[in-house]
Amino acid sequence: MSEKVISKEQVEKTAGLARIQINEQEQEEFARELALILDNFKDINDIDVSDVEPFDHYELTENNLRDDEVNLASEETNELIKKNFPGRQDDYLKVKAVL
Repeated sequence: MSEKVISKEQVEKTAGLARIQINEQEQEEFARELALILDNFKDINDIDVSDVEPFDHYELTENNLRDDEVNLASEETNELIKKNFPGRQDDYLKVKAVL
């Protein structure tokens, strides 16, 4: 269990910042949960990283992107799509407006 106690005022302020309303029972529950979360950060802070080199950015060493490839459908497939499409006008396929 947590050594650090989270006060009612701290829970109220946190709830206010999160724009949520909580009752008295929820305040107690959140206080316990926040204390556990802070304990987890304490555990992380206790890890010895003295021999870890600082990391300040990532640099790509090679381009991992693929080239664009155009894959055209066959004329038969195009005609089948046009034939079965619900809204058509000449060679155009009509769709609902996207706003």
